[in-house]
Parts: sequence; structure tokens; C-alpha cells
Amino acid sequence: MSADFLLVATIMGASEAEGLSKMRTFRWVMAVLLLLCVVPVLCTLTADLIATVLGCELNLVAARECIVGGRDIGHALLVFGMLGYGQFFTTPIFILAAAVWIITEVVRWLWLRLRKPEAA
Repeated sequence: MSADFLLVATIMGASEAEGLSKMRTFRWVMAVLLLLCVVPVLCTLTADLIATVLGCELNLVAARECIVGGRDIGHALLVFGMLGYGQFFTTPIFILAAAVWIITEVVRWLWLRLRKPEAA
């Protein structure tokens, strides 16, 4: 057990501290999942930015010549840009994960609020 968990467990009680630890883990997992769902869009935007800065044409149908430092990076830009098609898979996952996270946070907030009556 970590020192943070033991400190929280002595202040709040073991069951509440364990619930807090589980929520922290849940939040980290959801944040990483949502970040991974955004990666395909970021890849496409990055490929477009690189092509624009270098003055190259980014075409997702065929690789166009883009010479940088004596090497053609047109195919690499094409592959990087094509990763954006992954958003058709990750967007529904993103929406579902965000909805689950929001519902979980609201239910937890309500549960904690109703569980502890306010002091008069």
C-alpha cells in the first residue's frame, strides 16, 4: 500500500479511501482512453501541418513527391494522413467513454452528497 492511501485511510476510513483510490484509477483509465481516441485526428492534422509548412501537397489517394533533405517523405505523409481514417472507429468509442465517465462522475457526486447529510 502506498503512503498516500494509508494517510487517507486513517483520515477518512478504509472503505472511503479504497473508493477514492478506485475512482482515481478509473479517471486515469478514462483519460488515457479518451486521449487514445483523439490520436487519429491528431495524426491527420500533423501530416497536413507538415505538408503545409514544407510546401508539399497532401493527397490521401496517392503519395505525392515531397523532398526534404534529399529524401522523399511523400509516402510517409500519406501513411500519417491515412491514420485519420481510424477516427471512424475511435469516435464512437470516444462518445461512449465520455458518456460513461460523465454518468459515473454524476452518480458518484450524488451518492457522496446524499450519503453525508449537511451539518446544520
